[in-house]
Amino acid sequence: MLALLVAVLITRGALALLDFAMFPPKPVASDWSDQQIVPVKPDHATYWRRRIGLFVGYFAFGWSIVGILVDLGFPSNFRNSPRPIF
Repeated sequence: MLALLVAVLITRGALALLDFAMFPPKPVASDWSDQQIVPVKPDHATYWRRRIGLFVGYFAFGWSIVGILVDLGFPSNFRNSPRPIF
């Protein structure tokens, strides 16, 4: 359970960092603001926030689930199986 909680915290931390970097602190009328760290348009920022968030979440949850399976008794070499599992 702790591994999944860490995965959630990593995902939320990555999303918070992306919000800080790409979105200005207050709404602006123009395409981008001088207050942004990464100067991207709002629709591009939303696109990349979603894609990077999905990648980080997928990686963090996958890593934690593989760790849980090893702790439950799966052999540690099942990750390097030469043939497909399913």
